[in-house]
Amino acid sequence: MKHPYNGILNSLEAVKNTLLQVCVYKDILGGYGAVVVLEDVPDQQLEKLAGLAQYARKKALMLPLIVTRSFIASSLDSYPLEFINIISSDKENLMCKEDLLTNLQFSKADVRLQMEREFKSKWLLTRQSTLEAAGRSSSARDHENVDQSCNPCHKRLLLPGWSSLSSYSGSATGPGGTDHRYRSQDTWHRTQGTKHRNQ
Repeated sequence: MKHPYNGILNSLEAVKNTLLQVCVYKDILGGYGAVVVLEDVPDQQLEKLAGLAQYARKKALMLPLIVTRSFIASSLDSYPLEFINIISSDKENLMCKEDLLTNLQFSKADVRLQMEREFKSKWLLTRQSTLEAAGRSSSARDHENVDQSCNPCHKRLLLPGWSSLSSYSGSATGPGGTDHRYRSQDTWHRTQGTKHRNQ
């Protein structure tokens, strides 16, 4: 997979002893992101990640998501949409001592709750912004352009929700039309050995 994160491993040299996985992914909107998984990262050692921050800034890239083994294990109920967005994307491991981003399991109740919160909060924000913009407009033309110029609820804000909705509905397919759905049981199990692409 072509991606813009070439050279990222060099920027992680200072934490190589605790580095477990570096994964690059391409989301359904065509944007790229990266996840760096560490065994642990004590607060006093955060300065060791300065090289990564400098790398991302120099290349004008989104700073990779930095997580630990324990964070992943304890956050699947709190942030299921974010993890589903990552694992359901076209992705590639640039380095992998242990793959902690495959075969994650999610409670359907946790996913539904976060989806509801995400969509409702973005809808309320959009409505408030639209009303405020309409109140400031001084002509009919301004009103017509409210949604385009002042709507904060653009596609990327809803990306985790849409990715999860696609997976939940079973409409997602992988490369070459390969079906890659979450099985509708008590939990969603990611199909093993299949790379998924939403395009």
